Amino acid sequence: SNIGRHGDFSYGLYIFSFPTQQLIVHWTQGQIGLGSMIAVSLVASLALAWLSWHLVEAPALALKRYLPRPPSAPLPAGSDRAVQ
Repeated sequence: SNIGRHGDFSYGLYIFSFPTQQLIVHWTQGQIGLGSMIAVSLVASLALAWLSWHLVEAPALALKRYLPRPPSAPLPAGSDRAVQ
């Protein structure tokens, strides 16, 4: 599947969609049609999500490998995996 090969923009869309829509309504003084609003806000939100992924999220996730691993919890005494 090619889904996600350019990045995961879902969080950026979630974060930026509403503020982008509000800015568009403000800048157009509410004189924008629904279809135009959807098209403009989708393109603008995707652009912001792309920037967010490539400039913030992906570099932050790359640093995850440098974090210490949490200690693994001991298995309960009656666990199937405890005695193998």
